[in-house]
Amino acid sequence: MPALTIGRVGLDVVSTNDVQSVSWTGADGDRSLRLTGRFQSTTVENRKALRNELVAQTGKLVAVTWAQDSDVDGFYILRSADMKSSVKDRTYKTSGIIPFSVALDRVGGHSDVEFLSNFTGLLIANDHGLDEGEVTFAHAPPVAGDDAYYAGGGTTATTRTTEDGVIPVFLDVPLTDGIGSARWGCAPADFYKGAARIDVDGFTRSGISAPMTPAAFVIGNGLIELRAEQAGGTTIGDIAIRAYNGSWESWIPFDIVFNTTVDIPEWHLFNVVRNDPAAVIVQLVRDADESPPSDK
Repeated sequence: MPALTIGRVGLDVVSTNDVQSVSWTGADGDRSLRLTGRFQSTTVENRKALRNELVAQTGKLVAVTWAQDSDVDGFYILRSADMKSSVKDRTYKTSGIIPFSVALDRVGGHSDVEFLSNFTGLLIANDHGLDEGEVTFAHAPPVAGDDAYYAGGGTTATTRTTEDGVIPVFLDVPLTDGIGSARWGCAPADFYKGAARIDVDGFTRSGISAPMTPAAFVIGNGLIELRAEQAGGTTIGDIAIRAYNGSWESWIPFDIVFNTTVDIPEWHLFNVVRNDPAAVIVQLVRDADESPPSDK
């Protein structure tokens, strides 16, 4: 069946299994599109995630691809999303088919959209004896996202292997007073490869609304991942990090302390502060209980 992706919706096979039909019309020189059809997913939880994450992307720049018609492929502003479903609807409950309609303003395709990354970096005073001549500033666009890359003279290229594929990394990026920029292009199908993302309860989230369960989230970019550390099914106030090296290595925990030596007993809540392809920020919250869980 034809596969449709609208931003991050469709990339996560858990929450989007099938597209039954799609029709589209253009106006104003093909700059505006309305896609309508039906999504199908196997469980109610999958359908809720599909609905919520599609709506969460409204107002944002999204990459859109459709295997049935590559002329649709491109970058758009998602203006509105409508998914009609009811728990009393027999079709919704049994077959998992959900009618949808989205309105998008086309920004352009692979060959006529150029992205600009702005970044800052300065060597701060440190106790390691490092000076600016010993520091290399680097920048990485998406996997396969180095079309027409330009950040100024003297930049050199290398690569890193991520879970999503080989990502280009540009070294010696020139900075002026700690500020630099780079221009690059990318195919819509590659835009989210190597991007920052957050999974909560097994679903890749597109916005900042998600269950506030600290034990249920993982932040990653295909190269490193971070989560709240757990013991016996309870978070224990640590974080854990692992790296991709051809396969995922073991989680390595890091203690988080307050008052210099006292371990934070556990995380009670978390919320998503920012969720963009460039960066994900979460806030972990604990209450005033200083007694650690017995299994820590």
